[in-house]
Amino acid sequence: MVSVSSFGFFDVKSRSVRIAPYSGFLPVYDLEVIDAVKYGALGELLAVAAFNVLLDHVPPNTPMSQRVETSLQCFAGTEGVYSRRHDFGILLQVVWEAFEALPPEQRALWLDGMPKYTEEQIFFIMACYLTCWGGTGDDDLLETICNRGVRQTSRFSTAFSCPYGGTMNPQNRCTFF
Repeated sequence: MVSVSSFGFFDVKSRSVRIAPYSGFLPVYDLEVIDAVKYGALGELLAVAAFNVLLDHVPPNTPMSQRVETSLQCFAGTEGVYSRRHDFGILLQVVWEAFEALPPEQRALWLDGMPKYTEEQIFFIMACYLTCWGGTGDDDLLETICNRGVRQTSRFSTAFSCPYGGTMNPQNRCTFF
């Protein structure tokens, strides 16, 4: 399995979640930034780590593992082989729903210095930013990971006004949960 970036919280060798020392600093987290940044960055990393723990405990050769494999295969797309770098897209919808559940009066609608971006857009920008940090050095691969992931949630296409049926707003989306 291939890690998306150096920001991953799931340690494959120990099969555990490890919160790194950098977790309390930007671009992962800062107390003063808006919730869209916190959920798009730290929220996504924690969700992916929890998802990796879940996958690691699915019993092999069972109806459940077959269902999981079928769901994961959709996220692999044309590559045909699922790897952990595809986890990014699976959890975006879950993290978005957690972010959206915050009471509106607790959420800032824009980020100082970036007033032309909505909170929805900032959420997705931060989530994708972490996929592009570190990693393999293959910019095309990192862009593909981000694009393939965000297009699986309708909230992305709404936030960025992507035309229905286009590459970033497909008619059919992958689902896991």
